[in-house]
Amino acid sequence: MGNKALSSAKAFSMLNPKVIGTGGLTLFPDTDLCEEASRGEFDPLDERGLMEELLLFVENLDFDGRFITHHTSSIDLNTDDFGRDKGKIVRSLKHELEHGHGLPVRRKVEEEGAATVAPSPTSPLGSPRTAR
Repeated sequence: MGNKALSSAKAFSMLNPKVIGTGGLTLFPDTDLCEEASRGEFDPLDERGLMEELLLFVENLDFDGRFITHHTSSIDLNTDDFGRDKGKIVRSLKHELEHGHGLPVRRKVEEEGAATVAPSPTSPLGSPRTAR
C-alpha cells in the first residue's frame, strides 16, 4: 500500500485536471477478480486500509478543481475547490481514522429508499450525503 497512492497523487498533480474522483472496490460474484480473491491471489484492502490510502493520496495531491469520493466512510469529502478544502479533507480523514475506526456507518432514509451516510458528530466537514 502507499506506492500507488503516491504515484497517482504525483500524476494527477502534474495533470491538474478539473475533476478527480475516487472510489472503493466491490467484488462481484462470478468475476475473475472475485475468484482471484477467493483463491488468495488478490487481497483487497478493508475499509480502514482504503481510508488510509485515500489519506496518503490526498496529502500528496495538489490541484485546483473538484474532488469527489465514493466510499462508504461516514464523512462527506466532496468539494468543488480542493485547493481550498484540502486541509479540511485531511483533518476529516484523520479524525475518522482515529475516532470512527474507518468503519462505514449507514442508515436508511424512508423517502425514496436512499441510503444516507451519517457523519461523525465532530467530523470537521460533518455534513451528511446521500449515497447513489
